[in-house]
Amino acid sequence: MIVKRILSALLCCVMLVAGLPMAAYAEETVPEAPAASQEMDGRAGEIAPLYLYTNSLTVGLSINNGTATCSATLSGHYGEIKTVLMHVYLEKKTLWWWSEVESWTQLYTDDYCHFSRKVAASGGTFRVRVVATVTGKNGGTEEITGYSKEV
Repeated sequence: MIVKRILSALLCCVMLVAGLPMAAYAEETVPEAPAASQEMDGRAGEIAPLYLYTNSLTVGLSINNGTATCSATLSGHYGEIKTVLMHVYLEKKTLWWWSEVESWTQLYTDDYCHFSRKVAASGGTFRVRVVATVTGKNGGTEEITGYSKEV
């Protein structure tokens, strides 16, 4: 009977010690920058995906005197792009989600694509969302989504 109590107490102690949180630390090192962390949209040092056909997608929004200027620029790898189908959405924040205010679709057949539109916008927080489907000359496709800053 005493042996059971001693074993039970010992087992409880082992379980308590094993269940205590332990801290683990990793060594801080600065690795060499791989190709996937190249500068994307002018933001050096951030991790960015490496695309097959696209170098960068830059999305912009400015609002002056109730007029929003929505812009998007896609730069592709030279000679690799067959088409770029760009969907551009001006969105307005309502409570906790974004609602579409205006949308445009543009088809390009070049390595460099620039889109710009002006539209009336006032009374709230806005952003531009761009979804670009890039088709390469070899038939492959990739989809890229980019956002402007909230204004």
